[in-house]
Amino acid sequence: MSDRLKLLRTVTADLIFLALVLTGAAVFLELAARALQRNSRPLIPSVLDDFGGPRLEKELDLPVKLPHYGRMQLTTDATGARVADVTARSANRADGILFVGDSQILGWGLNFSATAAARLAQRVHVPLERVTILAAALQDPERELSWARDYTRAHPQRLRIEVVALNLGSDPDDMYMGRAADHLPSSGRVTSWLSHHSVAFIDFDMLRLALEPRQKDAHVEVNYSMLLLNDTERTILAEGVAASLDRLVRALPPADQRAILIIPQDSQVDASQFLKYRALYRTDADFALHQAAQREAVRHLEAFQSNVVARLRTRLNIPVIVLESALRAALNQPDLIDVQSHHLMAAGQEVAAQALAAGMGIKP
Repeated sequence: MSDRLKLLRTVTADLIFLALVLTGAAVFLELAARALQRNSRPLIPSVLDDFGGPRLEKELDLPVKLPHYGRMQLTTDATGARVADVTARSANRADGILFVGDSQILGWGLNFSATAAARLAQRVHVPLERVTILAAALQDPERELSWARDYTRAHPQRLRIEVVALNLGSDPDDMYMGRAADHLPSSGRVTSWLSHHSVAFIDFDMLRLALEPRQKDAHVEVNYSMLLLNDTERTILAEGVAASLDRLVRALPPADQRAILIIPQDSQVDASQFLKYRALYRTDADFALHQAAQREAVRHLEAFQSNVVARLRTRLNIPVIVLESALRAALNQPDLIDVQSHHLMAAGQEVAAQALAAGMGIKP
């Protein structure tokens, strides 16, 4: 046997051994991650589309356990829309309900039955298999347009109720500052497969993000667009927001009833909500500075909200429901707004469903 052949066999054996070791290590890490997370995902798998808009991964059916939330089941259809369960993927959605928005509408950390969409469906006796939620974190009306068009092509059936939401806690900033969800993976096949099947992959991605150097005192809840722009510029932004919502509504399937839901920043509902963000600032003085800025931002948000509502009512002959007063009236309820973020919890989702039913003239 020649020396070259011996070397080739040795190298081949070493490569096979290395592959077996790496495979064993990957399996061990995956099993360890699943045991640690109790076989649930620590975040909601999302990807960016060709227009930079976040979407949920397609054909998901997996448990998710977000930090300080309970375990939830997340199921999506072939368009990435959230549905009640696997059987709902193929259900006829005619005379159904569609909610469109961001993480507030998605039901962050909540099971499908706890969402405002599901709670409204119960009031009008629409089965959950005909309820769909087109929503993802870091989404805004401008970047959701492509997703809405894809959904309409897949499901053109006429719906009973359609609700499109504007989240004042983040959407104006996202649209003004053009924030991209650059930490989300692209929709490549390998990434998509790992997002579906690997808990360890998501854990390591979250660890990578946690270890990245982050600038303190750059908190998005301050609503920079409300502070950086003057009155004229905020008016222009309000027109842009209203125009984006108009385009989004018109891109969706036809519906018997439609409405726009305006979800307030948590500090609009209760100024003390900003106290939960204290840990993000180095010193009391830093926090006090941003707290004062938040109070100023809220004052501008109130005027901005009124401006957007007026423009929407001119553009669209549909109800525009402002959720702020209903949430403020329910502040004594537990599980209204998340204690660590701005998200609506189960009681907040119920308040949203009640406000929508009242604003749209829906009777039980």
